[in-house]
Amino acid sequence: MKYATISDKFKEFFQTTSSPVAVVISEKELTGTRPPSPSLFCDLVRKAAYKGETYTITGDDLINFSTRVILGFNEPQYVDLYPRVKPAKTKSIIVAPLEKIETEPNVIVIITDPAHAMLVIQLFSRSTKRRLEASMTCQGAAIAGEVVALPFMEHRPNLTLLCSGARELAGYSTNELALGLPFTDFLKMAEAFSGPT
Repeated sequence: MKYATISDKFKEFFQTTSSPVAVVISEKELTGTRPPSPSLFCDLVRKAAYKGETYTITGDDLINFSTRVILGFNEPQYVDLYPRVKPAKTKSIIVAPLEKIETEPNVIVIITDPAHAMLVIQLFSRSTKRRLEASMTCQGAAIAGEVVALPFMEHRPNLTLLCSGARELAGYSTNELALGLPFTDFLKMAEAFSGPT
């Protein structure tokens, strides 16, 4: 399976310059390029989409404790969070442009605008014969929770209008949103935009 070809076909089909972002959630300690300093998860996802950067993240690489809980590095201490990866067995997460990933992703994150999101959702619906029903609060760690943890745990796509941290601290623009799809659903879509994989 050639992930680079699928990524190129996705960008060509949807006329977008950002890459689909592959997310691998692992219970193993993986090796790879770590962020140069503790960061926001949403910032690392954005850098993968627009700058082609690849990171292997541990809990120590994330600034926000709630994000570490949401992604399964830590159990909640006082109040449970939803959505989150549970039980908390995550040791490493790979965030990479789809064209640069070597391990099969769990989730694909697409950062885009409403017009392009409409086209992605239309193709998802035609490819899977399902509706996309969004679940969001847009309050804190929206990329980690609403388009990574929820699709990973519930095996269904989701959409988020992001959160103030993503926009104010990680540079997401006012016309951006994000979609998260289980990789199996993304592959069903890929058959439409790139031919059988």
